Amino acid sequence: RALDLGEGATLTPRAQAGLRVDGGDAETGTGLELGAGLRYTTGRLVVEGEARTLIAHEDDGYEEWGASGAVRLEPDASGRGLSLVLSPTWGNAANDAEKLWQARDAGALGLAEDFEPEARLEAELGYGVALFAGRFTGTPHAGMTLTEGGRDYRIGSRLTSAVPGDPHFAVGLEMTRSENANDNTEHGVMLRGSVRW
Repeated sequence: RALDLGEGATLTPRAQAGLRVDGGDAETGTGLELGAGLRYTTGRLVVEGEARTLIAHEDDGYEEWGASGAVRLEPDASGRGLSLVLSPTWGNAANDAEKLWQARDAGALGLAEDFEPEARLEAELGYGVALFAGRFTGTPHAGMTLTEGGRDYRIGSRLTSAVPGDPHFAVGLEMTRSENANDNTEHGVMLRGSVRW
């Protein structure tokens, strides 16, 4: 429920509960998880935090919890201007529905045999500018992800439609560099596009 604090500021507390059924080669059985969060918004600034925990599971020895926070400076409605995201997480902060949509492959959906909480910090900085007579917004951006197992760096640019009412079009090119704890380095290039109507 959003609470109006006046002068364009809102405070939104939320709570959620989920019943889950785990199966496969790791923990199996039903469980109950609870989560709570709080979001503060004023103008283009958003500050939020949330936490979730598995409060009961048929496998008595299994535990799972997570917490996350974020500070975001959002661009304007057309995607222009400065944008900034700083987001730390601890443990398994995504609920199972979010994990379903975020997973790159089915292997990422399985539970580990032992829950080992890990700290993670993500940051991204971008700046949107008008292109092609204002019909599109171009956003060069750079970001990084720090974990206990290594570091990821990325740099790229996105092109998005900026005309209200037009089908949402976006295309982006991103270059990445990953360094793990064993001093192995990997490089990658990703081209991604989408159209929503």
